[in-house]
Amino acid sequence: MEKLRQDQPFIFQKDNAHSHRAKIVTEWFTDKEIECPKWPANSPDLNCIENLWSWLDRELAKEGPRSFGELKEIVPEMLERVPKKVIENLVDSMPRRINACMKNKGGVTRY
Repeated sequence: MEKLRQDQPFIFQKDNAHSHRAKIVTEWFTDKEIECPKWPANSPDLNCIENLWSWLDRELAKEGPRSFGELKEIVPEMLERVPKKVIENLVDSMPRRINACMKNKGGVTRY
């Protein structure tokens, strides 16, 4: 978030998973003044974070952690190194994702 926030308001996409609706999570977003619009549950076509997980999987395969402890050390470091271009591409894909989803009347898209 810090890489992209700049001087613009930040809108955070989250699904309706129970953990995302917990009081402590809701309060954290409110305290940070981060807008979280209502979002349909189970909408992978509209959830570009899945593509970030794919990027992370590829990066993890290069490192090859051998234990859970190594994984816990590596993942935060990798997430700090996500190239800004990767994040920008995911954000920029949202209008296309939404249009494709609307065109297919909520059905499956190529995303």
